[in-house]
Amino acid sequence: MPRLFRAMKEGAEGLPEEGENARALGIRPGIDVPAGKPEEGVRPGQGGLSVSPDNPLNLPVFRRPPEFQGVGKDPVWTITAAELGPDLCYCPDPASAGHGFIEPARPMTLGDYQRALARTRSLWRRASPEIVQRSDSDATG
Repeated sequence: MPRLFRAMKEGAEGLPEEGENARALGIRPGIDVPAGKPEEGVRPGQGGLSVSPDNPLNLPVFRRPPEFQGVGKDPVWTITAAELGPDLCYCPDPASAGHGFIEPARPMTLGDYQRALARTRSLWRRASPEIVQRSDSDATG
């Protein structure tokens, strides 16, 4: 199962901040998924929470903080695909290597999807630059 990375603001209790913006744990209704209202449906394959698999250096430079060779303001967080639970799944982006989505695992309402994402909040861990070094040594060794 891949390790997933996302840069997000740090909120209360040292966990990712929840919200409906590109710098939080959550999706932007009508942008990241077609549904715009909590009662509207979302399905696998429609997009979702943007993440980068396997290596935090796959994140855009404007999202990565300086310790990850970027210019972003927010810390990088990590979770494994196995930790997503039964309502969510990781899907690689077919249009872009090094990018993917945490999507609903089955058809559900936008509200249920947002709640499923929020339930992962305590499972995200702050990533450290050592993760990059381990990833690089795994690739060469």
